[in-house]
Amino acid sequence: MIRKWNATRTVENKSRSGRAKVTTAYINRVILRQVRIDRHISASKINANLRISHGINISNSTVQRRIKEKGYNGRLAHKKPWISKANLKKRLAWAKERATWTIDDWKKIL
Repeated sequence: MIRKWNATRTVENKSRSGRAKVTTAYINRVILRQVRIDRHISASKINANLRISHGINISNSTVQRRIKEKGYNGRLAHKKPWISKANLKKRLAWAKERATWTIDDWKKIL
């Protein structure tokens, strides 16, 4: 009896409950275009650009969700050691001295 009742119910054509999305497909494409242009842009900067260019007021978390829905993930860049100006000059001089080296010259070292 229950098996027959479940077989007659179809979920495919039923309307879904829940709140509609705030952003449209066009705004989602605008968000993703900005991410593709500059991978280091933050969600708050994208949100500020949307406010200025399109007059849309949405939260930063909404922007983050739209980016994540399309498979992009936020990552922090690794911290890199600070290089003093003196070391920077030494490294540049070292590189310039060896810029004309051939493969045979490098094989002597490595």
